[in-house]
Amino acid sequence: MLKTICFITTALIILSCNQLDCASVHTGKFIIDDNSEDPSIITRTKQHQIEGSIDNSQSTVLAIEWIAECEYVLTFEKGESYGLPIGYQMNCFILEMTDSTHTVQCESQNFGPTEHTLKRIR
Repeated sequence: MLKTICFITTALIILSCNQLDCASVHTGKFIIDDNSEDPSIITRTKQHQIEGSIDNSQSTVLAIEWIAECEYVLTFEKGESYGLPIGYQMNCFILEMTDSTHTVQCESQNFGPTEHTLKRIR
């Protein structure tokens, strides 16, 4: 039953992505806009996503592989800010977009879905 629900949810996400211009956020610089005390800056290139705290005390480098225009896989390459092993993967989907933000849902084998809103800063 759980697999059916996950499949349906994933299918709906992928279908809704057909209407989004996700290519516009494949690269750029973003801030996680979740009102936390320690916001993170994300710099996305064609091959990597680098996440760091605003004060630059911690950073994590992840390989990014775009599976579809609005779906990607992040693979941890280096950094210890999340306490996850090198090679650990997360599946991410872009759910919504506005002119300056996009909402991403990420999940992995060990963690259920989490959503973050990223605001473009460059």
